[in-house]
Amino acid sequence: MKIVFPFFVLMNISLLVTAQTSQKHSPSKSGDPLISASVHRNFQNYDVNFYKLDVEVNDSSTFVKGNTTVRAKIIGMNTDSFNLELASNMLVDSVFIDGRKTKFNHDGNYLDILPDHQLKKGNPLTAQVYYQGKVVQNNFFSGMSNQTDRIWGNSVTWTLSEPWHARDWFPCKQDLNDKADSAWIFITTAPGLKAGSNGVLTHVTHLADGRLRYEWKTRHSIAFYLLSLSVSKYAEYDLYAHPKGMKDSILIQNYIYNDSTYLKKYKSNIDKAATILEFYCDRFGPYPFANEKYGHCLAPLGGGMENQTMTTLSDFSFDLVAHEMAHQWFGDNVTCASFQDVWLNEGFASYSEYLSRQHLISQQSADEWMREAQAMAKSKSFQSIFVPSGDLNDDWRVFDMSMTYKKGAVLLHMIRYELGDSLFFKVLKDYQVKFAGKTASVDDFKELLKAESNRDFSTFFDQWYYGQGYPVFHISWNQDGDQLSIISKQSSTSTQTPFFNTNMEYKILYENGDSSLKLKQDRDTQTFLIKTSKKVTGVEADPNNWILKSIVEDKFINDAENNPFLRISPNPFKRHFELVFLNKHLIHKINLTDADSNTVYETMTMQDKLNIDTHLFKPGIYILTLKEGEKQYKMKITKK
Repeated sequence: MKIVFPFFVLMNISLLVTAQTSQKHSPSKSGDPLISASVHRNFQNYDVNFYKLDVEVNDSSTFVKGNTTVRAKIIGMNTDSFNLELASNMLVDSVFIDGRKTKFNHDGNYLDILPDHQLKKGNPLTAQVYYQGKVVQNNFFSGMSNQTDRIWGNSVTWTLSEPWHARDWFPCKQDLNDKADSAWIFITTAPGLKAGSNGVLTHVTHLADGRLRYEWKTRHSIAFYLLSLSVSKYAEYDLYAHPKGMKDSILIQNYIYNDSTYLKKYKSNIDKAATILEFYCDRFGPYPFANEKYGHCLAPLGGGMENQTMTTLSDFSFDLVAHEMAHQWFGDNVTCASFQDVWLNEGFASYSEYLSRQHLISQQSADEWMREAQAMAKSKSFQSIFVPSGDLNDDWRVFDMSMTYKKGAVLLHMIRYELGDSLFFKVLKDYQVKFAGKTASVDDFKELLKAESNRDFSTFFDQWYYGQGYPVFHISWNQDGDQLSIISKQSSTSTQTPFFNTNMEYKILYENGDSSLKLKQDRDTQTFLIKTSKKVTGVEADPNNWILKSIVEDKFINDAENNPFLRISPNPFKRHFELVFLNKHLIHKINLTDADSNTVYETMTMQDKLNIDTHLFKPGIYILTLKEGEKQYKMKITKK
């Protein structure tokens, strides 16, 4: 899922953000608290095998009518009831168990089915629920929505069930760890409309009253929130991907608005989907649903939703298509075992945007994406990527753009730095193989990292995943003969995570050429000593921007009169001196300390020049510090 907001909306949301108290992580071992709280309804007593949705939907409202069949198997104890979830505003007409009409109780959002016989452990059952009602449309997170596209004029009805909104429009069991083995989604709608859904369109039945029934079937395991439908006046535009090493092609089935100018305008964007899919097959492994399809249904939802094999999206922008398609691997084939660990879905899909830009556009484009992602990740030092159990019913916290998406992507970028490309992409492929069609937790992913790299990533995840904030490095260096000293002082933007034990790349600049090395900082203040016979002209920390951090570079300028940052005159001085700043349009922060490290003068300015009155200063040597953004320079000046 990707949520796209106009800039002014993002600003308004950011103004509403308040600090949250830190919470020690406590991953749920038995599933999400929302599910665990309902154990008394026997949701853990059975395993779902199959869903069949047979519903009537049009493009003008969220009214739904029809029936849902659930095939399951009792896996716990013998029971007198079978339990599902269904929104309280839905009217249940009748319920059947194994073809026999039976009693039921629709209490709140729960449907308790009460057969006249006991359901025995190990036995299969088939429940069929006939129901109708108008789905309540609240906001982006609504089980079913209806809206008219303001540009193209198409009215669209679509579903978005993540995280807990499948029950808004069909009876189901909302348990991430209980995927159905297969599903049928039959959608009856008015003539002139098309209905898109999961899997393969096996048949379009023309009914006696002129309506059409679109019969979609998927034979792959599927999580409850990925079943979907979208209904509108669509035109179909198909293309094919041809991944390397695959004999057959993969259908990419697009349900676009039936305005002929739409395809003309966006065809080149749509066609890029094939290239992205081919790239993902190379990076992540074979497309998991190649024997069915990949597809898109347009809807005015302000983003996208990765419904298995048939994404619903608002447009065909590059990042949006790249994000939702990556979910077919990360989220659909392998689903997070708990929404506390939704990073396994959204962080991976977000990082795929970076990978797609890097491979298919340019490194510069990818670098721009990463800088923006890091900026958003830095905006919330009071939150972690991990979602605390108390926040699981807050959709906006679960799908927090700064944490779940952007910091989640940055975390993967850092894992890639730790492993190197070859091992990193091997881990992603092996993850897909090991957990194909199943769910996985962050602990599962950590164990896979450990097994493949022979390294324990527990500290890494405690800092970056469960922890909060990011490190701030104060870097200085000095060369004395053949010894280069790099001094790194680290602080943190969060008291919850006061230190980050991390590797970081340093580029050593010489008069002719440069070299790079990886240094590990395992204490607050650390001095690295490097032997070199070359004259060092500079040191750059994390030059390729692998790490989430801020760097304050304490660069000591030996020649105060001739440097590329500012001019000082006169020096030595008597009653005053003038500073001329050579880096324009920046905020220049000035600090002046005496020989005893006492601050005697401090100011900031955006002017190009600054005159400082020093008639009260005592004669002697002073240290002038100039800070511009994250760059900091120090130099000695003298009063006569």
